[in-house]
Amino acid sequence: MKNNKKRTFARLRTAPFQSSFVLQGLLLLLVITGGCSAMGRGEPTLPFNALLAETSMQDSSATPLSSNTESPFKADLEPKSASLALSTDDQKNFPSAKQVALIEDYSKRRALAQLEAARHHAEANNFEMAQKTLEQLLSYDSQNHEARLLLADLFALQENYRRACDELMLLQRQKPEDSQVYHSLGLCMESAGFYDQAYHYYQQAVHYSPQNELYRLSLENINHLTF
Repeated sequence: MKNNKKRTFARLRTAPFQSSFVLQGLLLLLVITGGCSAMGRGEPTLPFNALLAETSMQDSSATPLSSNTESPFKADLEPKSASLALSTDDQKNFPSAKQVALIEDYSKRRALAQLEAARHHAEANNFEMAQKTLEQLLSYDSQNHEARLLLADLFALQENYRRACDELMLLQRQKPEDSQVYHSLGLCMESAGFYDQAYHYYQQAVHYSPQNELYRLSLENINHLTF
């Protein structure tokens, strides 16, 4: 009986238990049952505290499970929650549909006001101020058809036909089927003495607006100069 008890105790000591509570419970049961048998035979028993000390030493060799141990899923969850937080912050940085509409409305009203101001300066023969106003408008609204056309007219009125034609060519690339742009280019080329180019642009103007009498008349007049 004594040998059997020792073999049982040896197996318990070498078993790879991870939980000290399970091992202590088994040892407690062994001590109680073995102690009772030993006491019945008058044999000395192993003190209970000594057994607990031994089991504590056994468990200390294993890596304890810390209370701060993180969940293996936490690493997967953190980037997602972080990305959600970033996306929420990003959404706050983007204007709402109402704000976008207000900004667009403000930009349109601002452009109209500057266009009217430029026309007023041009009518007052203040070409320099009109030019500055139009260039400022085009700096944030480069697709403004009326502003660029008026700027070309300003250059033409000052006989700066090269700058006028440059503005009109840029406008023609933005609006490749606009008959008004082609007619203005024809007028600019004719004023600069380039009749062949003027004839070509008048032709394009009539092509896109065949019912326009002014465009047809311009083409007929330049035809007499070139042929």
